[in-house]
Amino acid sequence: MDSGADPTLRAKDGRVPLCCAAGAGHFQVLSYLFKKEHNALSLMEDKSFLLDLMVCSKQHENKPIQEFILVSPAPIDTAVKLAKCYENLSQKEKDRTRDLEAACEYCDQIATDLLSIAATTNNAGRLLRAVDHKGTEFLDVLIELERKDVVAQHAVQQYLTNVWIGNMKWAGWKFIVLFFSFLICPLIWIVVSCPIGNRLSNKPIIKFMLYLVSHIFFIVILTFTTVNPWLPLYKNTGQWPHWHEWLLATFVLGVFLAELTNPADRDGLGGIKVVVVFVCFIAVMVHLMAIVSGLLSLFDEERRLVMLYIRNQLLAVALLLSFLEFLNFLTFHHLFGPWAVIIRDLIKDLLRFLAILGIFMVGFSLHVCAIYQPVFQPPDTINGTLPSVGQEFQSPVDTFEMLFYALFGLVEPDYMPPMHLSPPIAKVIMKLVFGVYMMVTVVVLINLLIAMMSNTYQRIQAQSDTEWKFGRAKLIRNMNLTSPTPSPINVFIGIPYMAYQKLERIRNERKGRVGLATAALAHRPSVVATKQWLQGQRRASRATSHMSRTLGPSMTDEGEAPKPITDVINWPSIVKKYLEFIGAIGVGGEEQDDKQDNTDAADDSNSQSNV
Repeated sequence: MDSGADPTLRAKDGRVPLCCAAGAGHFQVLSYLFKKEHNALSLMEDKSFLLDLMVCSKQHENKPIQEFILVSPAPIDTAVKLAKCYENLSQKEKDRTRDLEAACEYCDQIATDLLSIAATTNNAGRLLRAVDHKGTEFLDVLIELERKDVVAQHAVQQYLTNVWIGNMKWAGWKFIVLFFSFLICPLIWIVVSCPIGNRLSNKPIIKFMLYLVSHIFFIVILTFTTVNPWLPLYKNTGQWPHWHEWLLATFVLGVFLAELTNPADRDGLGGIKVVVVFVCFIAVMVHLMAIVSGLLSLFDEERRLVMLYIRNQLLAVALLLSFLEFLNFLTFHHLFGPWAVIIRDLIKDLLRFLAILGIFMVGFSLHVCAIYQPVFQPPDTINGTLPSVGQEFQSPVDTFEMLFYALFGLVEPDYMPPMHLSPPIAKVIMKLVFGVYMMVTVVVLINLLIAMMSNTYQRIQAQSDTEWKFGRAKLIRNMNLTSPTPSPINVFIGIPYMAYQKLERIRNERKGRVGLATAALAHRPSVVATKQWLQGQRRASRATSHMSRTLGPSMTDEGEAPKPITDVINWPSIVKKYLEFIGAIGVGGEEQDDKQDNTDAADDSNSQSNV
C-alpha cells in the first residue's frame, strides 16, 4: 500500500483486499485497510463480507465492526444500515442467528450513542433532515429500516414533538375543544380542512384531528346506510340511490383518492383501510347491478332485494373493519399505542395456530365421515318409520362444522347425528374418536395458543415504550406528509387544488430554467469584463448581486437546502467524543493502551533512577 497499490482493486474472484482480510480474520490488516480508500455501501451489500466481519468481530470484541462504522464518512448512517443488513441476514442464516442478532444490536447501540452525542453538540433536527446518497432524509431512513431503538432516543422524540405541534403553544384543553367543535359543527371542520387561505391545517396535529373526524363521519354514514329502521329494504323502489347512499359513495371515493395520494403505513393494521375501500367498492358495484336490474326488469323484485341485502352485508363488514381502524388513530397515545402492536402480533400467533388446527380438523373430519358411512341399505321411505335424519350421509363440510363448534363446547357425544344405517359399534368408535379429538385440540392446541399469546404479550409489554415511540414517529412522519384535506372534501377541493399546485410548480420550474439560462448568458466572463470596463466596478458588483437574486436562495444560502449527512455534522469530532465516551481514548485524545504503556515505562525509569 505504501508503494502505491490500489486497495479497491478486485481479485479474480471479485473480492477486494478488505474482503480477503475479513475472511482470513486478520484484524490488524483489516484495521489498516479501513483507513484506506474503500466503498462502505458496496461492502454492506456483500453477504460474505458481512459474515466474515461478524466472525472477526466476535473474536476481537466487536472492534472490526466498530472501526468499520467510525471510519466511514457518515458513521451513524453506516451504523443503522449495517444493523438492518445483519437483521436481514439473521432471518436467512438460521445457524448464525444469535451472533447476527448480537451484531445488529451492537450497531444499533453505536447509532444511538452517536445520535446522543451529536444532539448535545449540534441541532438534532439538522441531522434528522439530512439526506443520504439516495436523497432520503435520515429520519425516513430510520423509520423505513425500523431502527426502533434509535427512533426512541430522546432527541428524535423531541424533534418529532416539535414537528407534531409546530409553533402552536396551546394548552391541552384547547385542542379538545377544537376537536369537539369539528364533531358538533361540520362547517368548522370543512373550513379548516380547506387548503386555501388557512395555515392551521398544515400542522400534523390538526391534520390528525381532521382525519379522525372524517373517519367518525364515515362510520356514521355506514351505520345509517346498513342499520336504517326508517327505510327498510322492502320500501326501496330501486330507481335511484337515496341521499345517504350518494354521500357514502362520495366518502368511499374520497378515501380511495386519499390512499392514492397520501403516504400510508401498511405494516400491521395499516392495511385495514385498503380492505375497507375494496369491500365498499364491491358493495357499490352490487348496488349498481340492483339499480340496473330494477330499471331494465332483468330480475324479479325479490332477487333485487336480495342483492340490496348482500350490499348491506358487505357494508357491515366494512363497518366492522372501520372500528378496528381506530387502533391506528390511537398510536399517538402512550397507553393504547402498544396495544395495536400487541394485537397485530397476537393475530399472527392466531394464524399460525389456525394452520396447525386446520390440519387436525381436516383429518378428524374425514375420519368422522368414514364413521358415518352408511353400511345397511335404507328401508323404503314410503312405509318406513325411521327418521330421515339418520339415513343421510354426513358430508365433510357438515362434520367440519360440527367439530369446529365442538371446540366451544356446543356439541356433546350423546347429541350427535344418529347412525341408523351403521352397526352398533359405530357409536363406540365415534365416541372414542371424538374424545381423542377433544383431547388433542382443547387440551393441547388451545393451551399452546394461550402460551404463545402470553409470550407475545410479555415480549411486547417489555418493550412497550420503544414500540409506542416508533409507532408515534411513523404517525407524525405520515401526517406531516399527508394532504390536509380529508375525505370527502378532497373530492371537491383537495384534488383540484393539488392539480393546480402541480401545474404551478411545473410552470415555476420552467420559468426558473429560463431565468437560469438568461442569468448564465448575461454573466459570462467576457460580458462581465465588458460591463466592468464600461460601467465600473460598482455597477458590476450590482450585477453580481442581481445574479444571486436571479439564481435563488438555493444557490446562495446553503442552509435552506437539505445537506448531505456526510457534511451536516463534523463527524471526526463526534467520533472522538464517542471514543472518549466508551473509554477507548483519554480526554486528551490519546489511546488508553498507549497511555498506560507510557505510564508503565515512566514508572520503570523512575525506579531505575532511584536505584
